Amino acid sequence: MLRRLALPLCLIPFAFISATPAAAQFDVGVHATRAADVFGGAWGLGATVGVEVPALPLGARVGGDWFRPDCGIADGCGFLGWTADVRVRMPFPVVRPFALAGVVHRRHDPGSAKAQWNSGWAAGLGVDVGTLVLRGFGEVRYEWVEPDHQFVFRLGIIL
Repeated sequence: MLRRLALPLCLIPFAFISATPAAAQFDVGVHATRAADVFGGAWGLGATVGVEVPALPLGARVGGDWFRPDCGIADGCGFLGWTADVRVRMPFPVVRPFALAGVVHRRHDPGSAKAQWNSGWAAGLGVDVGTLVLRGFGEVRYEWVEPDHQFVFRLGIIL
């Protein structure tokens, strides 16, 4: 009798870890980001707001990034912007890989000339890791935005 109950009893904790409510889930997160090519590479910080529909493998996320590049002799250079993505995720309970595609709007300020706002597209892959309470995420995206088509890396937490 005990042998028959062993497997079902072992699976009970996983039911609580992977349980998701049927309503849409809104979340907020913060991340560190790295733009690979602009100004020879730049580190930054950002924030995201998203919504996921647990019954479907879809979600949407809007994020903002602020980079602090090493400008050399250029005074006052900067790089910032926002992204809006649609995400398709694998329906796994704790580790959830996803693919993303969306729009990008970036402000590129070389410091010695007028700052420019440019729009473009992005596509990438990532993974969410965690439970309903606290999740970490990492993603790699490629952005087609002038003047620098580039890879952008994000690593952060979602509350």
